Amino acid sequence: MPSAQRAAGRAVEQDPQLAEAHRVLGVVLHYSYDPWGAERELRRALRLRPDLAEARAWFAYNVLAIAFGRFDEAIEEVSKARRADPLSGSAASYQGFVLSTAGRHAAAVEAALEGAELDPDSTLAHLALMNTYLGAGRVAEAVVIGLGALRTVGRPPFLSAMAAFSAMFTQPFLVEQSKQLDSAERQKLFGFMVQNGRRVYAPALLVTGLLGFGLAGMSGTPPTGDLFYSMSDTWLVIAFVCWIAMNGVLHGVITPAEKAMAAGDQSAEGRISAGGGAISILLVVMLWLMIFKPFL
Repeated sequence: MPSAQRAAGRAVEQDPQLAEAHRVLGVVLHYSYDPWGAERELRRALRLRPDLAEARAWFAYNVLAIAFGRFDEAIEEVSKARRADPLSGSAASYQGFVLSTAGRHAAAVEAALEGAELDPDSTLAHLALMNTYLGAGRVAEAVVIGLGALRTVGRPPFLSAMAAFSAMFTQPFLVEQSKQLDSAERQKLFGFMVQNGRRVYAPALLVTGLLGFGLAGMSGTPPTGDLFYSMSDTWLVIAFVCWIAMNGVLHGVITPAEKAMAAGDQSAEGRISAGGGAISILLVVMLWLMIFKPFL
């Protein structure tokens, strides 16, 4: 990532009026855990090219909504993106993400449905639709969308797993970097982490299991319908136990600890690290089971 940041920075130096260079630098800074720099560069890109609808929608969701929790601004920016390109499926999908994160679930589902209609083969559209259904508490419909996505994007459990486990890789960096903030800002950051866990990571972990084990249970071979796997297979039973344990650690350890940190209890940081470590170990075990399928 440092090399990408240097390359993007050189592109900006060579042509400060090139909107695409500022956009790329903004994205790189976002993934380098510098949301302030990301906002600066993306706003410069959008001032130079107000018609960059997808970039504006991406900025609204990933930076304004997720990184900062500035939902009103995020909704305004993603609405601008929709007006700039009404036929953009990605802008509609990002609008669904933004509205869902802001708690406007009915409108989020409507936007995500439009995104899927505009771009039915898009991975982003299916992920947005699953996410918004989950936010609205419509778990059964989220599972149906995930299973139906097999015909287009191939592996919906992989999509939901990306959403579920992304925090495992990003939050340790956020916890460490939060030490550079003052007490009030640090508590606010942990408040956002709690919101993201409730609205994104926890539902995505639930759907990952439902889709993954559901597909294993329907793994028939036409025309006989004989199953490749059975839910009574030892490796699947162990994987199921690991998934249940992950949900237990998330809801019983990590989420309460994040709430405590948001309330100012600095001693809860150790519980967050321990919970993250436990989920990491369980994930490694599940991956080993899925790859090697022992006891089969």
